[in-house]
Amino acid sequence: MTPQYTISFLSTLNTNIGDEFIRDGMLSVVDDILGKETYQAVIYNKHQPWTFFPPGHPARIGGLLDATLHRGWRKAVALLSSLPGNQFRKSDLIIQSGTPVIWNGASHSEWAAPFWRNMVFKNLTQIPVLNIGGGSCYAWSNPPAKLEGPDRDFARLMVQHSTLTTCREPLAAKLLSEASGQEIPVIECPGFLAAQSHEAYRPSDNRILINAMPVGGHFDYMKQVNADAWRKVLDDQILKLKNQFKIEFVCHDEKENAYAAANWPSLKRHHPASPSEYFHVCAGAHAAITNRLHAAVGLSGLGIPCIAMGTDTRLLMTQQIGIPSLFVPDVTPENLSSEIHSLLTDREDRSRKLLKKRAEVFERYRTLLQPHLDAFVTEMQTP
Repeated sequence: MTPQYTISFLSTLNTNIGDEFIRDGMLSVVDDILGKETYQAVIYNKHQPWTFFPPGHPARIGGLLDATLHRGWRKAVALLSSLPGNQFRKSDLIIQSGTPVIWNGASHSEWAAPFWRNMVFKNLTQIPVLNIGGGSCYAWSNPPAKLEGPDRDFARLMVQHSTLTTCREPLAAKLLSEASGQEIPVIECPGFLAAQSHEAYRPSDNRILINAMPVGGHFDYMKQVNADAWRKVLDDQILKLKNQFKIEFVCHDEKENAYAAANWPSLKRHHPASPSEYFHVCAGAHAAITNRLHAAVGLSGLGIPCIAMGTDTRLLMTQQIGIPSLFVPDVTPENLSSEIHSLLTDREDRSRKLLKKRAEVFERYRTLLQPHLDAFVTEMQTP
């Protein structure tokens, strides 16, 4: 069957596998509503915004020069993206699938001008835009009460020029709602739904997966993390768990792979290249302890109980799902041991609850998106 529609996704490609979980979770919902065979999914990498344009376009040339020469051509890409030729305009429907959409400086992200200002803002609702699963990224200890300046204007632009906006946690919803004057619904991260389209649930095989980052997260905004002390906390838990479980590392990038190799060289490491490989490798694990918060989100969707430990407000995303979520500077050998003991004691019950919650979240997204996709199909079929 020839696809009837083109649905474009603002996501990543081989850049951040956690973002790909978000996109694949959304794809599973859209597939269920429309049927996979009815549309072609086109994925654009938000971190390479010059790929929004065809070969030979000035913005693409500027972006390639930036990538090659690192000469600060990003401003040129943003400026040149105002020229005609943005390939998102070939879409019948556009879905922005996740990512922290608001943080200090979000208005200057790589995709802010090429996508939001020069495509969506000028789109004038000709193409429906669904902005799904947005989150925040601020210092855990000092989140803003409201947005100010360019970020406030950017938040208003995103919400007011999208057909639908949802957030994956309450802080992002509060900030976007206050800035835009629209009420934003909170629904668990779509990444929670990604695994079901790649791998079936498997019973426990006695592995505990660990994802570790040198400072316990992407950012140590307020310089609160002692990297050596953090590594020793992890080391203490690994030594205890090794007596009963097989410990394996799952790494999201080469930096994490190198960190695990340097500190725990005898333990097996995985660095999956795609969501399909990721969930195939991880399915059946008994539990997981993660710094990458989307590791916890994705693995929880496989029924693998997790403990998430991070350094910024993305922890609100894992809390929203019900995953035990710890701020790294507050983690001690004692409180982490207590959380792990509780998780392992209740492992089977937690696994069942996660799978049940995943089904409930899937239905919430399906219910929310159904009328928008029905309206989209009706509009496309109207002569």
